Amino acid sequence: MASSGADEPVDQGVRASDAERHAVVERLEAAAAEGRLDPDELRTRTEAAYAARTLTELAALTEDLPRVGGTPVQRVGTSPTAAAEPVPETAPAVVAVFGGAERRGRRRPARRESALAVFGGVVLDYREAAPFPEVLQLRATAVFGGIDVVVPEGTTVDMSGFALFGGRSTKVAGAAGGPGAPVVRLRAVAVFGGISVRSEPQRPA
Repeated sequence: MASSGADEPVDQGVRASDAERHAVVERLEAAAAEGRLDPDELRTRTEAAYAARTLTELAALTEDLPRVGGTPVQRVGTSPTAAAEPVPETAPAVVAVFGGAERRGRRRPARRESALAVFGGVVLDYREAAPFPEVLQLRATAVFGGIDVVVPEGTTVDMSGFALFGGRSTKVAGAAGGPGAPVVRLRAVAVFGGISVRSEPQRPA
């Protein structure tokens, strides 16, 4: 008689869900806040977590970390109440078609945000946005249009993507901040358009 599923080992090729990927990223963020991971390790492991297809791949990213973090994730200058609130996973896309659109002002950024400009322009201003998630995944697509991203000084910006008869530029002043400083991982695609990122002093609260 075949053995029951409860007696069999877990299939190492089981596909990972989005919720399981997010849970691993949260553990990585907590480990970085405790000083167990440096910023480069955090970025590398976070990228691998979002790209992981199986539970085995996810498990490998946290096997050298405690199962439960001892220090809550909290950024310098934020209140305990704000730090305790759950970070939004996604935010509505900012879309401009034959016109303009913008997102600015005081708000809490989501982990993943996106913008689309088609024969139009988009401005994303994060200088008053707080607190940031440990890593903000931002997708920007400009088709015969332009997207301008403004981040606070000290932000680390990692840009990937491509430009086809278009352009992409990054002008981030000053050195990247220390633990708790914003990290923006931008996937920028420009087709007969342009996408630019620049830093400016953070606006006072």
